[in-house]
Amino acid sequence: MGFAMKEQASTPSATTETVHRFYGTERVRYGASFGEMLANETARDGASRIFVVTAPEIVPSASFDQLKAVLGSRFCGFFSDIPPHVPIESVLAGVAAAREAGAQLMVTLGGGSAIDATKLISLCLAQGIGDMSGFEAYAHLAQFDPSHRPAENVDWIRSIAVPTTLSAAEFTWFAGVTDPAVGMKRVVGHPLLIPRAVLYDPRLTLGVPLPVFLASGIKAVDHAAEKIASLAAQPFSDAMSKEALRMLAHALPRVAADPKDLPARLTCQLAAWLSIAGGMSGVRNGASHAIGHMLGPHASVPHGLTSCTVLASVMRWNRPVNHERQAVISAALGRKGVDAGDAIEDLVSGLRLPTRLRDIGVPRAELTEIARKTMEDSLVCSNPRKISTAQDVLEILEMAY
Repeated sequence: MGFAMKEQASTPSATTETVHRFYGTERVRYGASFGEMLANETARDGASRIFVVTAPEIVPSASFDQLKAVLGSRFCGFFSDIPPHVPIESVLAGVAAAREAGAQLMVTLGGGSAIDATKLISLCLAQGIGDMSGFEAYAHLAQFDPSHRPAENVDWIRSIAVPTTLSAAEFTWFAGVTDPAVGMKRVVGHPLLIPRAVLYDPRLTLGVPLPVFLASGIKAVDHAAEKIASLAAQPFSDAMSKEALRMLAHALPRVAADPKDLPARLTCQLAAWLSIAGGMSGVRNGASHAIGHMLGPHASVPHGLTSCTVLASVMRWNRPVNHERQAVISAALGRKGVDAGDAIEDLVSGLRLPTRLRDIGVPRAELTEIARKTMEDSLVCSNPRKISTAQDVLEILEMAY
């Protein structure tokens, strides 16, 4: 009975149209050195002025020097003033720098914040956005078909993403920009924001502090687990998400045990790719992502740690309506028969990462305000168990505390 119910949950309806959309990613490269892949990729473009967006800690590194060497005379400048959660002021500063440099193509070297900043810079340059209000027209994601290539009289500056963490932002056509005045993040999108190409070299991840890299891996777990848990799950999404969880459950502990294990790090990178791919079938995430979008900027919590501390409690709160789906998550993590919330929390704690909001310094008195802000995020509406009020979100936050 349990097995049949699990299969039924991911079987598409014969009377409801499902549309699988192919996004604007043209190539994913891995298995060679970063320099070789970047040289091959930029040669296809023909751009003579290539602008680099990166994290501040990467600028004084050998990888940044190598990037500049590969680009040679085409390197026209860089921008690195990117705080976590990408505040609007940082985006506008990046826009000014890219415009002054005459950028024709951008390369991002860094994690999710750097990749999102690159997308937002591209959007601002193309659409003339100069303040927070300018993003309003791009905040209603349902109006966009990310598989469509708009025929606009606009020269979009596309990007090549070279990720150093497991955020998987390199495979999305949207980005989060924070308004510090209210401590809230707004997600905006456009089909041409997605990086044109993605280059994976696990050696570039070695400079990321181990806890940060591992926590970003739990963010990838979050992508995959919430898609499997969705009551709108589809076969493609299930296949990608289950394999992502299987790979992460094996590779993350390997990296934790031996940080120099490059094959394990590459496995994590490829799993992060798979973890996000289910969205192409229209399967959305739920409360864990919605809470993370607001918890992060409100309490200055990195996205990886929001997933470490909230995802297990979201699973427990949702369990009354999707326990069959959650059994698929547990099996993919190699913990068949264990509640998904427990399996996820065990994985996180086994990596020596925090599992509770109190462990990362979130004041209990702030939970009510975080819950209120979370109700502004559209992913609340796609949570498997209906969230009607901020009190429902507060119940999850209290469980996570």
